[in-house]
Amino acid sequence: MTGITIVTDKLKSVLENLEVFKKNEILIGIPAEKTQRKPYGNETLEINNAQIGFINEFGSPQKRIPARPFLIPAIKKVKPKMVSILKSSAKNFTKDKTAVLVGLERSGAVARDAAKNIIRTQEGFQALSPKTIAERKRKNKNVKGEKALIRTGQLLNSLTYVVRNK
Repeated sequence: MTGITIVTDKLKSVLENLEVFKKNEILIGIPAEKTQRKPYGNETLEINNAQIGFINEFGSPQKRIPARPFLIPAIKKVKPKMVSILKSSAKNFTKDKTAVLVGLERSGAVARDAAKNIIRTQEGFQALSPKTIAERKRKNKNVKGEKALIRTGQLLNSLTYVVRNK
C-alpha cells in the first residue's frame, strides 16, 4: 500500500479565498453618491440619475416613455465573460491573495462598460420622437444629440459598479 504525501497544503488559503467570494458582491448601476444631477440650461431638477435610469430601464406608460433597458440586457450579455473572469481569479487565488477581489472588480467593470455601450449604441432602443427632440432643442439651443438617454452625459457618467461586503 502506498501512502499519500502532501507536498504543499493550500487548503487553508483556498478556504480563506472562498470566503472572499461568499462575503462580497458586485452591484452595478447608479450608487447613491452618483444620483445627483446638475441643472442643464434653464431646467429645474425634478428627478435624479437613479430615477431616470429606472424609468428608462422599465418605461413609464403614464409619461409615454418607452422602456429602453440598458442595465439588465448588459449584464445578461456579458455574464459569460464575467463568469470566465471569476473562474480565472478563482484559479489564481492560491498564488495571489488579491486575485478574488481583482476578479470581482474586473467583472464589475465589464458589466458597467457593457451598460454604457448599450446606451451609446442605442442597442434595442426606440428612437426619440421628433416631439422629444424639438423639446430638447427648445429647452437648450446648444443641444446637438438626438439619442435616447444621452443629453448631458450625466446618466451615462453615473453608471458604475461597487464591490462591497454583503
